[in-house]
Amino acid sequence: MPKNVKGIFTSIITPFKKNSLEIDFDSLMDLVGFISDNKASGIIPFDIYGEFTSLSNSEKKQILNSIMESREEMLIIPHITSYSYSDTIDLAHYAQGIGVNALLISPPLFYKDIDNESLEKYFMKVLENIDIPVYLYNMPKYTGIAISDDLIDKLEETGKVIGIKDYNDDMFYINNYKNKHPELNIISSNDKLIYDSLNIGIKTFSSNLFNIFPEIVKSIFYDYEQPKGNGGYNSQKYLNEIINIVNNFSTIPALKFLTTLRGIQESDVRPPFFELEQEKKNILKQEIYPYITNPSVIE
Repeated sequence: MPKNVKGIFTSIITPFKKNSLEIDFDSLMDLVGFISDNKASGIIPFDIYGEFTSLSNSEKKQILNSIMESREEMLIIPHITSYSYSDTIDLAHYAQGIGVNALLISPPLFYKDIDNESLEKYFMKVLENIDIPVYLYNMPKYTGIAISDDLIDKLEETGKVIGIKDYNDDMFYINNYKNKHPELNIISSNDKLIYDSLNIGIKTFSSNLFNIFPEIVKSIFYDYEQPKGNGGYNSQKYLNEIINIVNNFSTIPALKFLTTLRGIQESDVRPPFFELEQEKKNILKQEIYPYITNPSVIE
């Protein structure tokens, strides 16, 4: 997998059947097809909104198999970090064995009081078991641990780290990583920061909203390249309106429901999340539907 990969990766949601809460592979395949038809560069399974903490390794392997069989030209970069070190290594071996393009690794989950030396040893031990390119995943909002420049420098010496994916609510880490590690491919992961990231030269993105609103996400990139207009700023504002609406609800159940507006069968969520009540579904549909019927903004 080349370092200079660019484009939009979809952080795919994980559909579950109603009542049984088993993986809904039919809906998963419909969603992969929808993402492919809308020309995403790739898919990131088991990301934040993919409910990865609710999946066993056995289920993750089944999901990966299904995605790999139907991915067409899309690149696949699964997030493999688990609460268990052995599960992390097991999934890494399996994923690279079936031909994924790279692996995404975050700091260990739950434990937040890990000193820098132990964190380095953890990553090194994981990387020893990997023979394909790796992206580090900086998401301190969820792990409580930020990936430092010193750690990146040391892990780069393995020759396996080709990039870093950042999920934060501002541009601090993205700016820092781009300035101090220009050799790495930076993946910007907050849908609200696409325009700002384009402005500093970021070329690779992961999007949760691409699951439902690919036209609007893509319009930011298209408009940014146009010689006239606001260079994607208005399209970003349009997408932010959607984000603000969705954030008024429990995000993952809301995203699951909204896929029905794109012709994909509604799927359930696993605890600790629960399906939206019908009244909330009606409100969400009423507020979001105009963005489905008018998925572009004229600059």
